[in-house]
Amino acid sequence: MLISEAFNAFGGNAINNQAAYITKNYEGAALWLPPGIEPNEEAFVAEIEKNVDPTRHEVLFKILEAFEEYQPEENFWYLPIIAVDPAYQGQGIGSQLMKRALERVDEDSLTAYLESSNPRNMSLYKRYGFETMGQIKIGDAPPIHPMIRSAR
Repeated sequence: MLISEAFNAFGGNAINNQAAYITKNYEGAALWLPPGIEPNEEAFVAEIEKNVDPTRHEVLFKILEAFEEYQPEENFWYLPIIAVDPAYQGQGIGSQLMKRALERVDEDSLTAYLESSNPRNMSLYKRYGFETMGQIKIGDAPPIHPMIRSAR
């Protein structure tokens, strides 16, 4: 799978909506989707079908369906992708990205939502007020934790 195509399908709408946060030297990025803006689900599914072993499709599609069950009903900001270059992890870059984006979320007085697939990131999210809503555990896929942060 061309990672850039999958990332573009899942979080690329952040760029078109001025909600992509990137550090000065490109050590990290966070792609947020404003209220009413969604991932390009059709393109993302096409990337899965084209590039992922067909024996994994059922589990992946069930996970995507489970994401929808946790998403807030009211308007919310969604963080589909946050990443920091491994050479720069542990230097506060994730915190910088979260702080800057959440300032905008708070200006709108809206809820923020994400799904954490990396247990190491959960402490970062909790520091910024996110609470775990549950756990998505399907098949042999690693657990994923939907998290929500109330409007401020």
